[in-house]
Amino acid sequence: MNKIEIQKLITKNGKKIPLSEFTWNEKTSTVSTNLEGYCFDFKPMDYMVIISGDGSTIKAGHYSTIKAGYNSTINARSGSTINAGSDSTINARSGSTISAGSGSTINAGDDSTVKAGYNSTINAGDDSTVKAGDGSTIDAGYNSAINAGFDSTIKAGYNSTIKAGDQSVVIRKGVFEVLINI
Repeated sequence: MNKIEIQKLITKNGKKIPLSEFTWNEKTSTVSTNLEGYCFDFKPMDYMVIISGDGSTIKAGHYSTIKAGYNSTINARSGSTINAGSDSTINARSGSTISAGSGSTINAGDDSTVKAGYNSTINAGDDSTVKAGDGSTIDAGYNSAINAGFDSTIKAGYNSTIKAGDQSVVIRKGVFEVLINI
């Protein structure tokens, strides 16, 4: 895709943004902007990278979805937030990674899902939090990992579930645990 085609997938207040407000690297399928308040809709694309500046936030409101295609990455630098409101989904397909650097938060509100497909990773760096509110699910598929670094937390609220499929692992502070669904 070229920059004009990518422009159709980036909107602010329902209108496409000026070409001068973002960069597009066609070779690496990378879009980058330092500005905020944009909607990135790359559902039809695989191998997509979205880059925003330090301390940035990727947000989706209620009933929204943050999606990355096959073998993609949803990535926030240290001190950033990946945030979806109540009844939302943060979803990466098989072979993907949902990642936030040290001191960051991956947060989904009540009745939400943080999900990585088959052979995937949900990863938070040191001093970080992976959190889902009441009635929510943190779910890693078959042969996947849920990984929180040193001094970090994986938390699910009241009536919630933290799930890892068969042959999956949950790693926290050097403790190794194999979860087998019977």
